[in-house]
Amino acid sequence: MHWRPERSTWLFAAPYASWWLLCAGACLVLAGCAKDEGRPPIARLSVEPRFVPAGVESIIDLDGRKSCDEIEYPETCDKTIDGSGPPSTCPGGVTFRWSLDQDYVPVGGEDAMIQPFVQVRVTPERPITVTLSVTDCDGNTVTNKSQVGIVVEYPTGDATP
Repeated sequence: MHWRPERSTWLFAAPYASWWLLCAGACLVLAGCAKDEGRPPIARLSVEPRFVPAGVESIIDLDGRKSCDEIEYPETCDKTIDGSGPPSTCPGGVTFRWSLDQDYVPVGGEDAMIQPFVQVRVTPERPITVTLSVTDCDGNTVTNKSQVGIVVEYPTGDATP
């Protein structure tokens, strides 16, 4: 004898199956409506000078004014040579954070390290890695790095005794 479900069993299970399908469909719809986090900004940096003397105090210019949220807000990008950079207000604005892998003193105080253009005073003994992090209004962050080399001066002349 084989078990055969009775008609009442199927009628009892059918409402629950449709409820499950309804919930699954709602989850898919809500997932499709999730907030679009957008694309990350573009971090462009320049460092001048590219080389500094080893062990000698030098001032380095860190310039990130060409960074912006170019894909989503191209109108906020500063295309001028020495412009002020993109706005920091939303929509379309970006914020900056600079860091160096050696001791430094920002000209203008520690608050200068969140500006698009900053000068730092360094006395390097080895090459310096400069990092710029740019964050857009959606919270997307991108990081770019550059290197400042050092010049080591050797004594000239005859080194033999």
